[in-house]
Amino acid sequence: EAASYIVGYRSKHPEIVQGWRACDRSLQSVYDGSEIPIDPWGMCITNAHGIRLPSGRIVRYPKLRVECIRGRNQWVYGEGRFKTGIYGGKIDENIVQALARDVLKDHKFEFFKRTGLRSALDVHDELVYVVPEKEAPPMLDALLGVMRTPPTWWPELAVWAEGSSGLTYGAAK
Repeated sequence: EAASYIVGYRSKHPEIVQGWRACDRSLQSVYDGSEIPIDPWGMCITNAHGIRLPSGRIVRYPKLRVECIRGRNQWVYGEGRFKTGIYGGKIDENIVQALARDVLKDHKFEFFKRTGLRSALDVHDELVYVVPEKEAPPMLDALLGVMRTPPTWWPELAVWAEGSSGLTYGAAK
């Protein structure tokens, strides 16, 4: 039954499957040290160190190589207990998570430059700040204004943010 869901998903979303395949092919380019764009827009580019993102960050795959595992050639990186298998879908996930982190980091830094406030906690895609209760509404508005602005390194990126405030972290959720 699971196989039918997989086939259905892949047939319904061929662009995602194409993206996974492009990411999978990118491993050979990283291994060769070639500078080749992964995506149609040329935003993520392979090089000898890994994959350069539009933010400038490089997602690295140290000691990338092919190994025969259970009779199949597979890409792996790292060594010893840190050896990890890698494939297109995982690369795609790494790129998306790295980009999300870069956007959040830029927003966090911009908010600090404007207000002098440092986040008390970062949880995945959340920033948590501690401010006096009376200052919470205007600070939240200011934070959302920053977080709804695309990063300078990807001005076409559609971004959105929602927020809330509360006397405790749980109450703010």
